[in-house]
Amino acid sequence: MKEELIQTENREEEKTEQAPATVPAETDGKLPLPGKAEWVLAALILAAAYIYYSCWMPVTWLRQKVVDQMGIGWQWLLFGFTCLFVAAGLIYARMKKQAVNRGSLIYLALTGAAALWFVIYQPDDQPIMPYVFLFLSCVAVYWLTVLAGKQRGGCLDARAPGDLGRGLFYLPFAYFGRWWAALASLAGRLTHSRQAHRDQFRQALLGVLLSIPVLCIVLLLLVRADSSFARAIDGLLPRLANLFSVSGWLTAVLVVLIAMYLFGMFYGTFYEKRPEAEKRVRLPQAFLGGFLVMFVALYLIFFIIKLLAVPESLAQIAQGTLLTSTYARDGFFELCAIAFINFLIFSVIKWYSPDPGLMMKAALSILGVQTLAFICLAFSKMGLYIDTYGLTFKRVFTSWFMAVLFLTFVLLVGEIWKKFNGVRIAVMTGAVTFLILAYSNMPAWMAAYNAALH
Repeated sequence: MKEELIQTENREEEKTEQAPATVPAETDGKLPLPGKAEWVLAALILAAAYIYYSCWMPVTWLRQKVVDQMGIGWQWLLFGFTCLFVAAGLIYARMKKQAVNRGSLIYLALTGAAALWFVIYQPDDQPIMPYVFLFLSCVAVYWLTVLAGKQRGGCLDARAPGDLGRGLFYLPFAYFGRWWAALASLAGRLTHSRQAHRDQFRQALLGVLLSIPVLCIVLLLLVRADSSFARAIDGLLPRLANLFSVSGWLTAVLVVLIAMYLFGMFYGTFYEKRPEAEKRVRLPQAFLGGFLVMFVALYLIFFIIKLLAVPESLAQIAQGTLLTSTYARDGFFELCAIAFINFLIFSVIKWYSPDPGLMMKAALSILGVQTLAFICLAFSKMGLYIDTYGLTFKRVFTSWFMAVLFLTFVLLVGEIWKKFNGVRIAVMTGAVTFLILAYSNMPAWMAAYNAALH
């Protein structure tokens, strides 16, 4: 009996020594302990953070010794960062056994098209570059949300800005320290592994220590034996010294902060549950109707007065007492602001009145038509200004924005009478047309148009 107990205890000890090391789970009961997927993600994110930092800071080794010497420009670093960002998302999703849904492929294509723009064109010479960068950032973050299946409602709708803001501002800072948690988990795993194989590690460490004196002698002989090897060693020593300089430490700190931000974004997007759909609060139809009628009546009065004043304005322009630029510029930005305010009113009323009656549908339709009239009026002023003074980037970009806004209101009015996802159509149309505008080499065709105009 004693022999059987001894054999059983020996077998249990052997299993304990041979079993893979596991790190105890966290005790807070909230977040799972980072595992192999998080370790891989942490490494990819750190590399991506260094590349992203090198895009804007020319003091890094990658920027000075690789990019600048090759003469390829910082835009290739941004393209590389985007590729690594996408690869990290796909690898992490696969390791978390998250299926890649078809909807994410659309946003992946938009992300790739925006990133490719930076390496095709000279972004410093393109005034649309900041907007393309903003577009790239937003669509990449939204692609990650779709990849993780965390959209509100499961599709692109009016709640998409909330998903985007959540991915850009809430999740990265809510899980800001999880990058360090992944490193700590990995260190705990390695430490446990060292304890399980302490004899092997001690022997290896002893071998390394004993090799150092002989290694130094061999290194000196190699330096004296070959001049090229000596120059390489001489160039390596200053680089090692730069790692411990103030700029080196500052670079390390900033890269780590970027890595913490990106890791928090990835981890939070995949870990948190999909936000629950907000419960719609139904407001009384009479209250919403009274609120809406005031705007509809005011806009009707405005258009009546405006139509009566158009002949007089045209006569003043013909006589030369009113400049075309003054007439075109007068009230343009105010009209655009009114159109945006009407969009907010439209959205709020539709949200708080999910099943509007016939009278409410009619009032919303009138408001939508009036907003379309405002957009047409502002667009006519812009067209008059362009015909007189030519094209600039701001005029082209504003015209594109008004065209997208016009389509949005057409779809919003259509949604009142027939159920379909008009917001999705408007957003995708705006995204595709924006990329077409960016790829059209605006400075070239604007210069050609202005030359033909004058």
